[in-house]
Amino acid sequence: MTIITELSALSSKKTGIDPWVKQILGFTLCAVLFALCVPVEAQQTKKIPRIGYVSGTGNATDQGPYIEALRQGLRDLGYVDGKNIVI
Repeated sequence: MTIITELSALSSKKTGIDPWVKQILGFTLCAVLFALCVPVEAQQTKKIPRIGYVSGTGNATDQGPYIEALRQGLRDLGYVDGKNIVI
């Protein structure tokens, strides 16, 4: 009779996971998700390169033929004045 009462007692118990196991699994899951988080950084503004020159022949309105030749050469290489380079 004792075997029958033990079997009936086992069948009446819940067969789920113990509460402490659920807590450990929950904590482990949270720790893994926290470890996998990647910090987000703001994009840095791109600095535009500047070319400076000193000229003794031109003025602010008429910069001379050499500067125009420099600008044309930079345009041929794909640079756009004011967009990706400043003279």
